[in-house]
Amino acid sequence: MKRQVTIRCLLIVVATIILLGGPVRGQQVRQLFFDDFSDGDAQDCSPIPWWWDAARGDVAVVDGGLWMQPKVGKPDLLAFAPEDIYRDDLQKYAGDLVVTVQFTATPCAGSAAGIFLRMNLDMHNKDLVALDGSGYVGGIGAANDLYLVRFDGSPSSMKYLGGNRFPNFDIRSEDIILQLGISDYVTPQGARSSRIELRAWRPGEEMPTQPQISATDSQYSEGYAGFCVDSGDSAPGLSDATVRWIEFVGEHSEPVVDFNGDGNVDINDLLRLIESWGQADPICDIAPRPYGDGTVDATDLELLMSYWEQPVDDPTLMAHWALDETEGGAARDSISGDDAVVLGDPVWLPAGGQVNGALELDGVDDCVVAAFALNPLDGPFSVSAWIKGGAAGQVVISEAAGPDWLCLDPVTGNLMTALSSTGLSGSALLSNSRTDDGDWHRVGLVWDGLYRTLCVDGVSVAQDTQEGLKSLSRDLYIGAGNAMVLETGFRGLIDDVRIYNRAVSP
Repeated sequence: MKRQVTIRCLLIVVATIILLGGPVRGQQVRQLFFDDFSDGDAQDCSPIPWWWDAARGDVAVVDGGLWMQPKVGKPDLLAFAPEDIYRDDLQKYAGDLVVTVQFTATPCAGSAAGIFLRMNLDMHNKDLVALDGSGYVGGIGAANDLYLVRFDGSPSSMKYLGGNRFPNFDIRSEDIILQLGISDYVTPQGARSSRIELRAWRPGEEMPTQPQISATDSQYSEGYAGFCVDSGDSAPGLSDATVRWIEFVGEHSEPVVDFNGDGNVDINDLLRLIESWGQADPICDIAPRPYGDGTVDATDLELLMSYWEQPVDDPTLMAHWALDETEGGAARDSISGDDAVVLGDPVWLPAGGQVNGALELDGVDDCVVAAFALNPLDGPFSVSAWIKGGAAGQVVISEAAGPDWLCLDPVTGNLMTALSSTGLSGSALLSNSRTDDGDWHRVGLVWDGLYRTLCVDGVSVAQDTQEGLKSLSRDLYIGAGNAMVLETGFRGLIDDVRIYNRAVSP
């Protein structure tokens, strides 16, 4: 009875907020600062004072760039970072952060230059040596190889998180733009983790839509950030770098208020928050940023209602095919801007979908071929779609020559997934839920790093644990099986296909 009264009171408060228009939300992702060193001084407050250890290297503003050269040999680094003049310390950062820098270098053997994030250091006398700290470093080496590593207190503790080549590039003669970003998410089980992405491109080119290296890790939640250059194996003074400009964007990203990942902040999200009222639910504990205060309460309700019926800018949405086109052979991914190829002769229904328009497939030769948007091996993810129709053995979403992500069991017609682990736990997950009754249903697969969950209309219908998920990183098929076999073609309507790099709440 007490809980029913509480919920009734909350709904009255919510109705009042809606009628009054709700509080105005501010922009939470913003440029913290941009410095091109054009004022000739890196230690003034325009826009921010930088700090480095003069005993470890020489630093000077030369020709509008910050030139830096280590004095000592490997494994020491010369690094610079934003200073907090009010605390006589370096500036610490928590929450989402993206650091982008354009620089050139004259490296020697074994040297490298890059960005460090969430570095936790022994700050006695501001002894800023990244290799002796704990945090993440992403950069480029003398052989033009990109790398992403984690340090846990010493050089010997380095954990390699990923690497890649930067083809047809020479750091000795070209500028490079390097970007290292980190964003946080919470699994449905309440575990906190982070996604780390490294991108590299040449000045004048477009930033890559997909990172060259990405990883998930939960070791560090805050720390210092900046740029560093390694002296290398050779004699001191043979490795240097010149930073043209550096930009910090972040502080805190937009909170994830679309709890169920359907693209709307509506009654479903509100009811989800109310169900968790007074509890320590990390999904709904969204205020204050970045990690909430441990309890779902009025501050979370106020923040949620500030997004009521407003467009959702979800930083975890990696791909979205709305399928709202009216004609033609292309379906636009609103996140990357890339067009998926529509095969066969499906019918566009501009007003016939569950969310605006939809695509009607004949189950014979109709399907949509989309570029690969996310690798399930990289960490938590969710995929969903609205469907109407279908039959046993037909597939909603699959990976070319790989597993069927969402499909209907060939025998029972129940929703299932074949996306599984390569280990002993690897097997298909079959639900007891049918969706071929001629009504609209929202089907989804959620992976949080441990639990694999099938969902129908916002309800979990099957769940198990997996050691990981296998993937071939190939094209995705919407409305056809992984080999486009005739029997796997979906006959019916498909609408609003979404892929997130987080585990959404059913």
